[in-house]
Parts: sequence; structure tokens; C-alpha cells
Amino acid sequence: MVDLPVDIIPSVLGEIYYSYKSSGVQDETPDYKTLLSCCLVNSTWNRPAQTLLFRSVFVTHSFLETFFKGPEVSQRHDSLLQNIRIIEISLPKLGITEDEFGDAILNALTRCHSLYELRTHSPGSESFTDPFILRLRQLAQSRTLPLRSLRINQFGVQSLRLHQLMSVLDTLEFLWIGSETARYPIPGHACNARLYELRLTRNPPPETFRWLLSSSLESLRILELRDAIGLEIKRILTPFCPNIRSLRLMTFNHISVDLLRMCVNLEELILLNIPGLFTFPPLPPSFYHLSIFNVTVVPEYTSLKTVINLVKKYPNLRSIYCNAKTTTIADYPELEETCRKHNVLLDTEAFNLNLWPHTTVLKSFSSTPRRGFAQATNEPISAEARQLTDASNTADGSWKKGKVPVREDHGLWGFFRRKADGSLKGEDAYETVEAPRKEISGRAWRASELRLKSFKDLHTLWYITLRERNLLVTQKEEARKAGITIPLQTHSAMAGHCRKTMARIKVIMNERRIAYEGAVKLVAEHQEVVQDRHLLKLQRAAFIKAHEKFDVFQTKGRNLARERRKQLLKVKKELAAEGVLPAAAEVEVTPKPVKEEPVAAAPSESVPEPAPAAPSTPPAQEASAIPTGTSPQTAADTAAAGLFGGPAQSQVQKK
Repeated sequence: MVDLPVDIIPSVLGEIYYSYKSSGVQDETPDYKTLLSCCLVNSTWNRPAQTLLFRSVFVTHSFLETFFKGPEVSQRHDSLLQNIRIIEISLPKLGITEDEFGDAILNALTRCHSLYELRTHSPGSESFTDPFILRLRQLAQSRTLPLRSLRINQFGVQSLRLHQLMSVLDTLEFLWIGSETARYPIPGHACNARLYELRLTRNPPPETFRWLLSSSLESLRILELRDAIGLEIKRILTPFCPNIRSLRLMTFNHISVDLLRMCVNLEELILLNIPGLFTFPPLPPSFYHLSIFNVTVVPEYTSLKTVINLVKKYPNLRSIYCNAKTTTIADYPELEETCRKHNVLLDTEAFNLNLWPHTTVLKSFSSTPRRGFAQATNEPISAEARQLTDASNTADGSWKKGKVPVREDHGLWGFFRRKADGSLKGEDAYETVEAPRKEISGRAWRASELRLKSFKDLHTLWYITLRERNLLVTQKEEARKAGITIPLQTHSAMAGHCRKTMARIKVIMNERRIAYEGAVKLVAEHQEVVQDRHLLKLQRAAFIKAHEKFDVFQTKGRNLARERRKQLLKVKKELAAEGVLPAAAEVEVTPKPVKEEPVAAAPSESVPEPAPAAPSTPPAQEASAIPTGTSPQTAADTAAAGLFGGPAQSQVQKK
């Protein structure tokens, strides 16, 4: 390990940069322990290992004390800070004050001159102080910050941290908001960041959403929304849709369908679960990648028909990624067979640890999990191919200065033309510079011939001609190094044939693209007519059903009203019979005024002596409550006396 060539060390470190879970799945967290061990090997390994060790940093108390607390840092510490590309500062884990949290952010932006991404965790409704914003604005105006990505994982709903940072950091292109905000934009503060990617865990208020995208009309390419899309959000996103290349949605509803239809240059689509109620609208010819993360799968009821039809309909579709739950669906074998026939890659292990894709992108997008700096090949190399040839790659096996062993199956041998003699090995088996006297035959492909070829044949022919051009350019460079006159080379005519062939392939592909777009347009128009008819049928059926329900409801209401009237009439009759209410005939006749006559005092023996009244009840009220000359025997007698102003005879007296 110590004696490895210097050029191989970065490749080795790139392979071990990311850590792996116990299940063998790659994690996003760097393998700090292995990188730290590589730093201690020797001085040759120390520098490249330290570069990767400080590439992504999570700020701790010891890091703050060592690198950020002092007014000046040493030259060695300063050189280490220049390796930081990603820094993460968490307020709850550090347990520091708000002012110290702001100082940590300012120190990171000031001293880390290669800082690309800033990640913050700051729960609570607090906002940054005015002195912090002033210092941050002065820093942003003093020089162009290298910061391009901001990832706010946590902040309070009423906090203004997001608005304060976005109003100052104009160089941001990637924004990930991992929390909910209910605050509106700050008056007088504009968001001048030209966003390339926007990821939202929760949808902000429409005013904040419009403010974040105010300067990103021509730059927005990647959009991720995890909440359901409303009509207001749809109206805001309408002018941005033609430029979107990657769309990632967790909720697929009718508004999502309209949004997807407006993305005329879409290349990648990531969804949560297979669409069931709503189908895919016509997708553009540029669409080539689909990812579906299935969370809820019922094997008996979940169907892959929409995905299968998508594979059959769009020949430009190259890959479909999904998780392992998709294999339990009944028609998964049909999807697998359809993808095989149409040469579409179907990967059921694309989502690491069954998580929503959240890999970081750099001016490009792909949800494919990355292995670090070097990607391992999927095809095993045979034992014969692994055996290295001589150090100089010549038949005699003698070492030459500046030569390193190279495998026989190395891809760079494709830049040289192999000789006809199969017994030669190493560099002797390849033609470095072709002789001028060599007979050169062949011509460029005609357009009429290329029109008869399939897409696969044109794709293969393109890379064959591209390899031939690379080979001829390599020979030209070798001839220049050898001092051979360029006009005497035989590659000039062949290079022209290759350029003509590739140009004609592009013309043929453009013709097919135009024809395909016309066919797609016709199909879309036809489907729109069919959908309109189907929608009218559904609306008519829904109207009839609603009308029937309304008739039933109206009939029930009338019956209830009729029953209530009957009950009310019955109660009135009972009260009238008891004498509480007058009879129906008496109500219709206007009552005559009754003259007030003095009521004779009742015999003393018939009226019991009233008990002394309580202090709180006036005697006048008690006298008015019980008419004189009568002894109330029932509640009905008392009510009649109060209603009609005179003594009422009880039922017993009437009889």
C-alpha cells in the first residue's frame, strides 16, 4: 500500500470515500475513520486523504474552538479550511447562543474560500439579528462568494431566517427548504438568486413562493414538491414549466397532470407510488427517465399498466427506477419483458434503504446513486485480462523509462488501430501512425442509406464513426510529436468521411424527431377529443345522480314538515282542551275589552293566612302572581289566570 504510484492514490481514496451500511448499501456520510487512517500512512497519502477528509464537515465544539474562535488562524489551519466544500452547522447540537450561531456562519463564509454548500439546523421562531445581516451583506458585497447551495433543514414556522439569507446571498443556485414557513416576504427586500434547483418539503405561502422564484424564470431546471399542488401554485409555476427538466412530485392529482403537460422539455420524472386515479398526460420526446418510489403496494389491486403503456409509447425512454416492492405486483413480469424488448433499463434496487431520492446535483441531474469519485464496472474482468503485460508493453519485455503496466483490455487502446498480426502484444500490436502508402478505401454514408437504418443501428454507427475520428486525431497528434509532415497523412480523407456521416446521422435523427413530434401532436389532439366526450358522459351521469338524490332529500323534507305541523296542531288542541290556550274559534274572533271590576274579598275562612314573604320578594309581585278570590289548584289554572287577566275555573269546577 505504501509503494502504490502517486497517480493511483486519489482513485483508491475515491472508492472508499463513502461509508456503507450493514446491508451493503452505500450511505451519503463519508467514511471519516478510513480517511483518517489513510492520513496517517505516510506523507504521500496525507495530502490527498486530508483533502477528502475536510471535503464535508459537520461543525462540532472542538472544530469551533480550533478553526473559528480565534481572530486569526494559522497557515496550516487555513490550508485545511480551503478543502471544505460542504459545511453543516446545527444550533441544537452545538448548544450555542443565537449570536454564536451567526458568527459560525459568517466564519464559514469568510474563511472557507471553496465552500459550495451550507447546511443549517435552527429550530425556533427566532430570526437573525440586524448586525449579523449587516455583516453578511458587507461580506457579499466585498467579493463574490463561492456558495452555490443552501440547505435549511429546520427552522421555525414564524422565523425569518430563510427570507433574510435569500435576500443577501445572490450567488445561490440550489435551494432545499426542509421545513414549513408561514412568513411573507420582507417588504423592500428582493430575492435575486437565480435558482437552478428548488426542493420544498412543505409548500410556502403563494407570496413567498413567488418571491423565491422572482429571478429564476430562465434558470430553474429541477423542481421537487412534496405537498399537494394548489391552483395558486400552479398559476405561479406556469411560466417556469417550459424550462423544467426534472420534476419530482409526491402527490399526483389533476393539477399535477396539468403541470406535467406544460413541461414540454421534461427529461426526468420522479413520483411517489404508481398513479392510479390519474393517468400520464402526453409526455415530450425529450423524456427518457422515470423513477417511482412505491410506498403502498397491494399486489392484488395495484397495476403497472400505466408504466407498461409508457414504455411502449415512448421510444426515447431509457431507464425506469423503482424499489423492491414493485416486484410483488402481479404484472411486474410483463413490465420486465416489455422493458427488455424496448431496450429500457429496469432497476429495482435504485433507491438506497427505501428512501426518497435526495442526492445532491451539480448543474446536472440524475437520481442514480453515486459511489463517489470512481464508478465500479458491472462486468467482471477475466483473469487473463487482469494479467498485466510487460512494463513497457512490448514483446521483448524490457523496461522503458516512463512506462507503467497497462492491461490488455484497457479502454485507451481503442484510440489506436490494431494490426492484422495477432501474434503481436503490447504496443507492438497497435498502429501508432499509419503509413502514407497504405491503401485507404471507403466513403461516407449517404442520407438515403441512413434512412433505412433503425435507431439502434444509427446509435451504433454514430459511436463507431466517433471512435474512428478519435483514432485519427490520436494518429495526427502522434505524427506531430514524431515530426511527420501533416499533409502527407492519409487520415484527412477518412476524417472528412466520418464528419459527413455524423452530420447526416444528425439530419436523419432530426427528421425522425420532427415526424415523431407531429405524430405525438395528432395523437394528443385525438386523445383530447376522446377525453372531452368521456368527461361529458361522466358529468351527465353525475348530474342525474345528484338530481335523484335531491328529489329524495326534498321528499323527505316535505314529509318531515308535514309531520311537524300535525304534531303542532295536536299539541295546540290538547292545550286548548285543558284551557291553557283558547279554542281555535276564539282565536279568530277579536276579543272584546274586559272592564276591570273590583273583586270581592273572599271569605276569611276560605283563604288561608299567607305566610310572611321573604325579604327579597316584594308583596306586590306575589299578589299579582295569584289572582284574588281563587285558590290555584293546577298549573293550567295559574297560566290561564296570568294570560287572560281573570280567574279561571279548574277542570273539576267545570264539571
